[in-house]
Amino acid sequence: METKSKKHRSAVAGAPRSKSDDEKRYKALQDEVRKFAEEIEKALGTIKQRNRRDKADLKEQLSDVDEKLIARFDQLERRILEQQRQHISEVNKKFDAIKESMNTIETISDTILQIVNVSNSDKHSGYPSPSARLAEDHRIPVDANAHGTVYKPPIP
Repeated sequence: METKSKKHRSAVAGAPRSKSDDEKRYKALQDEVRKFAEEIEKALGTIKQRNRRDKADLKEQLSDVDEKLIARFDQLERRILEQQRQHISEVNKKFDAIKESMNTIETISDTILQIVNVSNSDKHSGYPSPSARLAEDHRIPVDANAHGTVYKPPIP
């Protein structure tokens, strides 16, 4: 009876195994590890491939964005340059108008100076000034029978 109980105890308590059982378990574990490693390599390959694809997609998207930004920048630059040209043109027109006004003022000023100079020279020469002569030519007698002639300027 003792032998039966020993066998039973040794089987239950983890009796010594044979070398062939250990080798089988070792090979089974190696196969599991190898399969697991292959699955990991396959997953890494898939991840690397996906990363390459994503990287290429991102580069393409970035290139598209760059092209759009460059086109927009060029468009804004052209618009700004056109606005500057228009502004410069308007400023030049205003400058020309001011210049023309200044020339007109200078011409009027020269004319006034000539009149003043002629008037002053007439005072010294004893002759009436051109403006006085012009006024005399347009006087109308009010009463021809009056003592002394009185003139009234014409009403425009």
